[in-house]
Formats: sequence, structure tokens, C-alpha cells
Amino acid sequence: MCLLLKKTLYGLKRLPKHWFNKAVSILKAVGIHRIPNSPCLCIGNIIEDEPPLILGLYVDDCVYYSQSLEVEKEFERRLNNEIQGKITFMGNIQHFLGIKFTTKCDGHNKLSIFMSQTSFIETIADAFNISPIRLALTPYQSGLPVDKIPEGAPPYDPENILTI
Repeated sequence: MCLLLKKTLYGLKRLPKHWFNKAVSILKAVGIHRIPNSPCLCIGNIIEDEPPLILGLYVDDCVYYSQSLEVEKEFERRLNNEIQGKITFMGNIQHFLGIKFTTKCDGHNKLSIFMSQTSFIETIADAFNISPIRLALTPYQSGLPVDKIPEGAPPYDPENILTI
């Protein structure tokens, strides 16, 4: 199966489209459907009266999320049953399509997800021989007009300065 899949994805022109259609049909079987205006994004209610599962699909990689861990586990179980165990679940997301994901939980069940393309930007900078990137601070204060800082504005705070 693995050799056939490599030939399918990397050896022939139209087969990635067929692979995508196959992946979409498998997702439909487990209760996930494509979002009409974003063909690589899918959503579905895996368990009734629970939050939906949102899935991003790009060729043979996917990333998914739900506010309910139970929904995620049920999705994994259904998907594993549908394709007879020929899938690898790699745990929490760290990198996807050149984007680095960092998660932070504040202890009150509030999860924050931060996305960054720093490594991608550094790769591009290296390719064009403009490394190392020097960071420059900007005097912009969030929430204020760019052209002037009004009288009575809060004092300069280096913690609130954006980095380019």
C-alpha cells in the first residue's frame, strides 16, 4: 500500500486529485464534510450536542481540532476503523505547512494557540542571502492612529512595542 500510494501521489499528474477525492469520501463516511468556499477545510458534528470538529486537509496531511477532547478521540476511532488502521496520529500539532504552532493553557481550561512563520521567513532570508535578520522596534502603540499620538496617551512601554 505504501509503495502504491507513493506512486499515486508523486508519479502521475492527475492522481493527487483522485487521492484528494478519496480522502474527502473517507471523511464523509466518518461525518466530516467540506466547507463549500474552502475546499481544504472541513467540519462535522461527530457527537451530537458536542462542539464540531474542524479539519484542514492538504494532500496527505491533515490537522484537526475540537473544543471537546471526546470529539477528537471519537473522530480518531472512526477514521481508524474506516481505513483499517492505516493511519498515524502524531499527537499535538507543532508544525503544519511551514507554520509553527505553540499552545498555552492558562490553568482555567482556556487554551491559546499561537502561530508563527519565523522558520519559514528565516529560510527565505537564507535563500536570498539576507540573514541574519535584524529585528527593529517600531514606535507604534496598538489602538492609536498611526499618524500621531494624542495628548494624554499612555507613556511609552517597551513591552507593547511590536517587533518586525
